[in-house]
Amino acid sequence: MSQVLPKDVPQTLRRWKRYPAYKNSGVEWLGEIPKDWRVLTVRNLIRSEYLEIQDGNHGEMHPRAEDYVEMGIPFVMANNIRNGKIDLEGCKYISEQQSKSLRIGFSESGDVLLTHKGTIGETAIVPEIIKFEFIMLTPQVTYYRLKKHEINRDFLFCYFQSKSFQERLKFIASNQSTRDYVGLVAQKDFEIVLPSPNEQNAIASFLDRETAKIDALIAKKERLIELLQEKRTAIISHTVTKGLNSTAPLKDSGVEWLGEIPEDWRVVTVRNLIRSECLEIQDGNHGKIHPRAEDYVEMGIPFLMANNIRNGKIDLEGCKYISEQQAESLRIGFSQSGDVLLTHKGTLGETSIIPHNIKFRFVMLTPQVTYYRIKKQEIDKMFLYYYFQSKPFQERLKFIAGNQSTRDYVGLIAQKNFEIVLPYPYEQKVIASYLDRETAKIDALIAKIREGIEKLKEYRTALISAAVTGKIDVRNEVAS
Repeated sequence: MSQVLPKDVPQTLRRWKRYPAYKNSGVEWLGEIPKDWRVLTVRNLIRSEYLEIQDGNHGEMHPRAEDYVEMGIPFVMANNIRNGKIDLEGCKYISEQQSKSLRIGFSESGDVLLTHKGTIGETAIVPEIIKFEFIMLTPQVTYYRLKKHEINRDFLFCYFQSKSFQERLKFIASNQSTRDYVGLVAQKDFEIVLPSPNEQNAIASFLDRETAKIDALIAKKERLIELLQEKRTAIISHTVTKGLNSTAPLKDSGVEWLGEIPEDWRVVTVRNLIRSECLEIQDGNHGKIHPRAEDYVEMGIPFLMANNIRNGKIDLEGCKYISEQQAESLRIGFSQSGDVLLTHKGTLGETSIIPHNIKFRFVMLTPQVTYYRIKKQEIDKMFLYYYFQSKPFQERLKFIAGNQSTRDYVGLIAQKNFEIVLPYPYEQKVIASYLDRETAKIDALIAKIREGIEKLKEYRTALISAAVTGKIDVRNEVAS
């Protein structure tokens, strides 16, 4: 009969048995391990010539932005490694000539990569089918090159993903003089749990099979979210351009990208709405007066950037702050409750509304964000908020951005040429109320699916952690 699993093993894993016998690992954060397993430091593995580790070139030898080329050798940074994979298409490139002039950081097929600076703990394996002889690493990434068969590459890859190792990695990072950084010296003190090579192979094969099932489930749920988001956008797009009355007569809007609209609706430019004092728009301070990184404070006035606006909401906790004194010395960019926000630089087309219960007198906008302030009842702010989310408007926004001298940027002058479809004010409110209800249903369903995805990810991590630290015995599961 199998031994009882410890309390820290989730209920979902309790169908697997324990190993027959355990011993104290001698490492507090690892706890007990199977009796025949070993714990070795990376330093010991290097000395035994089982392993080689190295990150990229630091200091003057580190390639700079001006060294990047369109085609060459991939220059892999920490943000190119996500969810166990390397995004080679999304990374920068340096010339082969320059790469060969560098001293270190040459990573080959089969190397296990670990991010250790900035973004910590992402891991991947350099694929065997890579079309390059090598890739170059930045100082943010370390390769772990296996030199003998005592260590299974896939087992090490899974071990780096385990909860125990990830927590240890972040603990070490938090205790360094430079936060969010674990250098090579500290990495050599990592403890690695090692079963026999055959057992490593069995655990890696088991996890490959089981995580593939979990990943397939996650992919299906993520696809369902995409379909729901498409449905949400379609409902918004139809309603803000065609209305709720399906039998209402239509007319040509006179705007090619809008097509037909209800007969009693009108199309007005932002410029005309400003002239008639229905609307005011403004972004943040440009040039020398723009606050800099050294101006940020822990508590003060929120300094909203484009990346603080996502999925119709404002992330006030995740944004930077400037002092109230500095904020009041600025010329423009004071946004207040009720303003509709639109991102127009870098990240395009995200929109939100400054809530009425905001605890600040105002928030400061960067030059990436424009506020649209409603000044007369001819425009309903919720209608405008939904209009900005519609597919025709979003496509138009990106088209304008693509035709600017600076891509991914739509300045105030270009924004004043935006065409806005306007029903009568009462109809705008009815449409906004309808969209509140319909989008709330879809958003609730998306939230529920996302919760399911998070549970699957937690189970995935728990399964990996339990298998690579010997909390469950999966040796006989591979063949079943």
